[in-house]
Amino acid sequence: MDFQRIPTSSPLDDLRKIKLLATGIPGFDVSIGGGVPDGSLILLLGEPGSGFDIFALQMLHEQAKLGKKIYYVSVDKPPSEVELEMLTFGWNIDTYKSIGSWSYIDAYGAKYATPGEDSSPVISWDKGLLNLLRTKFVSLVSKSTQSFTIIDTLSHLLLDYDEEQVRDLIENFINNVVRKVGGVHLLLMVKGMHDLKTETLFSHLADGVIDFYLRERSEQLQRTFRVRKMRKAIYDTRLYPINLEEDGLQIETARRI
Repeated sequence: MDFQRIPTSSPLDDLRKIKLLATGIPGFDVSIGGGVPDGSLILLLGEPGSGFDIFALQMLHEQAKLGKKIYYVSVDKPPSEVELEMLTFGWNIDTYKSIGSWSYIDAYGAKYATPGEDSSPVISWDKGLLNLLRTKFVSLVSKSTQSFTIIDTLSHLLLDYDEEQVRDLIENFINNVVRKVGGVHLLLMVKGMHDLKTETLFSHLADGVIDFYLRERSEQLQRTFRVRKMRKAIYDTRLYPINLEEDGLQIETARRI
């Protein structure tokens, strides 16, 4: 009797086939096994001053340098303030904007614009912005393979809209962009601004959750981060110290807390 051998593969073999996208942040990629899995929605959950927003800007700048397409949804500050913050660390994106590889969706401007201004067209904040993000933004990003996007911040959307409306936006984005064209997509949420149920909901929807902390240690404030969750990856869940240098964040991988 002839027996046919059935090919087998272990879950570990399947994980090795997943493409990892390096963030370019010194030390961070080491802590998560080489990079963020392609096709991931990552929630950066941080306290004010913990560096979670700088982490996001640094990742996007590194990807722009590699020629990746960046889409930046600016909700709680105008793009000009985003760029001033980046210039603090020497990250100039003028070239990327001029060639079209760095694009803003200025939700902040849409909220505060008045008729007759020469900036972006006036959008009804109460009724139109979430619909704009659900349709035009999703359609725009879905045309780019392995793009990097950011919503800065999810917290401010939750302050102006019902949680169910924001959840619908994120689920639509996951289904029509993240799962179809890949890339890495960041959601910024301010820790402590929302109740535990809301944090848990969006942590559940996201493929990865990275917590950033600011704690007093030896009479100094110390920044740390922990990868709480990362689908399709083998990762370390211990706290890592973060140093804020002139050229951005540095992750201390040699010393663990």
